[in-house]
Amino acid sequence: MASKRLEKKTAGEDFIGRLPDDVLAHILSRLDTKEAVKTSILSSRWKNQWTSVYNLYFKMPSYVIGEHRRIWLLKFVGFVLSRCQSKEIQDFELKDCYFLRDADLPRLREWMCFAIERNVHNLILKVQIRMERPVIRIPQTILTCKNLVKLNLGNWDAVLDIPDSTVCFPSLKILSIFVEYPDMVLMQKLFQSCPMLEELTIDGHLKHNENALTYIVVVPTLKILKISLYDQ
Repeated sequence: MASKRLEKKTAGEDFIGRLPDDVLAHILSRLDTKEAVKTSILSSRWKNQWTSVYNLYFKMPSYVIGEHRRIWLLKFVGFVLSRCQSKEIQDFELKDCYFLRDADLPRLREWMCFAIERNVHNLILKVQIRMERPVIRIPQTILTCKNLVKLNLGNWDAVLDIPDSTVCFPSLKILSIFVEYPDMVLMQKLFQSCPMLEELTIDGHLKHNENALTYIVVVPTLKILKISLYDQ
């Protein structure tokens, strides 16, 4: 009988909504960001709760067609970043993002700067840009990002100016990059600038009939090395 009375008393109560704000932020941070934002319509308590998430996961929605998918992504990411209250971002991930144009590269760079300024731990940018050879200059501030542990730069060439004899990426353990006709000198400087690197993945293209390349990877901490270069 006591259990039945308890069931009656608790029926319809919002147990999740009564949790502390930091616990709710932890729960919402496990969701795709689009789903986290949707919770704002639940009640006044939930209206701005999603702005405290520390994981940001973005992807183009399957139900939007063609060019509208690109427009939706640009607007949605801009909206979320303008409202985000977290001082430290654990995961910042763009995936399944197709049809971006060269005109969108400055926007993509702005998003990277946002993540870096919020001390991002894992930065994953799996995007495809509609141009013959997509190239983006990575913000220099990424070199000294103390919390950055994982960096995946997707399927486009990244331009990064690395000073000579400088230790960069102080905490980076996992690096995945795409290279179009790789510059051996730059690549070697990059590898030597990562004192904590444990896993390195290199994908890219070689010029047709180009001689075999020699990579010099001297990273004492390295445990996993994957190289996939395709003839074009």
